[in-house]
Amino acid sequence: SIQRQLCTPHNIGLVCIAGDGAARKVAEALSEVLARSGWKVRGVTEDKSLPPDCSGLTLSAASSLPLERGTSTLNALRQAGYAVTFQLDPGRDSRETILIVGAGAGSAGGAGAKS
Repeated sequence: SIQRQLCTPHNIGLVCIAGDGAARKVAEALSEVLARSGWKVRGVTEDKSLPPDCSGLTLSAASSLPLERGTSTLNALRQAGYAVTFQLDPGRDSRETILIVGAGAGSAGGAGAKS
C-alpha cells in the first residue's frame, strides 16, 4: 500500500486538466490517499494550460530534488498500482513537486490506470 511506502512526508500538489471531471475525481482520490499517508498535500487545482491530450500520471519535480525524495514518491505511487512517469523540470521550485493527472489516469486501459 502507499501508506507502507512513506518514509518521510513530502509536499505535493495535484494538477488536472481544466474541465476534465474524471481526471479531477482521480486527483481528489489520490489527494486523500496521500494526505492519509502523512504527505503534505496542497490540494487539487485545474490547469487550463495543460494540453487536452495530456494523459496518465506524471510526477514533475525540480532537477534539484533529492533523488530519495523523487524515487520514494514515484515508487509509492507505482506500488499503489498506478502507472506514472517522472519528469525533471529545471524551472520548477525545489520545494514544489506536482502530480499531473491527465485523461484516463484512473480508467481501465488508461496510461495511469490502476493494475
